[in-house]
Amino acid sequence: MQQGGLRRVFAVADGVDGIDLEFQGRQRAIASFVLRGEGGRFALIEVGPESTLGGLERGLQEAGLHLDGLEGVFVTHIHLDHAGAAGALAQKARCPVWVHEIGAPHLADPARLWESAGRVFGHDHMQALWGGITPIDRELLRPIGEYARIDILGHRLEAYHTPGHASHHVVYLLDGETLFTGDAAGVRVPEVPLVRAPAMPPELHVEQWSRTIDRMEGLRPRRLVLTHFGPYEQDVAWHLGQVRESLRTGADRVLEQSRRGAAVEAMTEGLLELERERLATRGVKSAAHAAILEHYDVIVPTPLMVNGYLRYWRKFHPELAATPS
Repeated sequence: MQQGGLRRVFAVADGVDGIDLEFQGRQRAIASFVLRGEGGRFALIEVGPESTLGGLERGLQEAGLHLDGLEGVFVTHIHLDHAGAAGALAQKARCPVWVHEIGAPHLADPARLWESAGRVFGHDHMQALWGGITPIDRELLRPIGEYARIDILGHRLEAYHTPGHASHHVVYLLDGETLFTGDAAGVRVPEVPLVRAPAMPPELHVEQWSRTIDRMEGLRPRRLVLTHFGPYEQDVAWHLGQVRESLRTGADRVLEQSRRGAAVEAMTEGLLELERERLATRGVKSAAHAAILEHYDVIVPTPLMVNGYLRYWRKFHPELAATPS
């Protein structure tokens, strides 16, 4: 996938910049977002893993900012690609961290979070992928419930509980128009007309996620800002519809194949085939498909999504998941 000439720091909206964290040496994989105030003060929405902390600090330096001016950190959920660096930042800047109340205890004591991620990604890969995770002092945590309004740096930030990808997921609406969506609005790379719902284990819940999409639509944002990756404002309604389609068709495809006794490899290929079909329908030449899907797999591996869908069906709809005799 062609990625030449991209900037580490990029414009998102008035007073908001994005920083490409260059996860695993990749551009357009994970972003952090800077909400600027006056006099060098700022907040961060999403911070990426601890393994990209150096990239985040270089981006802040390029943006003319220093951690001394960090007023607060906001994470959409506690998965390591979104919140892994929050503890290290809070420790350095002694700033508060906003997170859903279900996730807050796991940032204070991240041992179970780290162990759970190890079961998903493989314990041998954890250090290379995520670097580590620093506990956050409990007095710095700001738990969010169903809804919270935070006035910060002259802006209004509203947090909405949006489960489905994870039970503790929230999105943040800035000044009524810019919606920071975490994983709730899926994965999409700029200039690629493909949205992937990151259906990861262990907490995927399709019905809850569908209601979350309804909720995001009801907020009527002017733009969506995706951690994976970047801002979109020309096709907000289309994009949210594509999240719903990716989630529904992915879940149905895995259920159908699992009931036929297909192996994980075959189910993985089934999900990728759905995406190749979408790319072809939208005019993307087949020669580009492999590079696009390989990049998406760096962000959210397709075999893990198969596991997410299988766990969902077996946990919440065991009567459907059973293989016919």
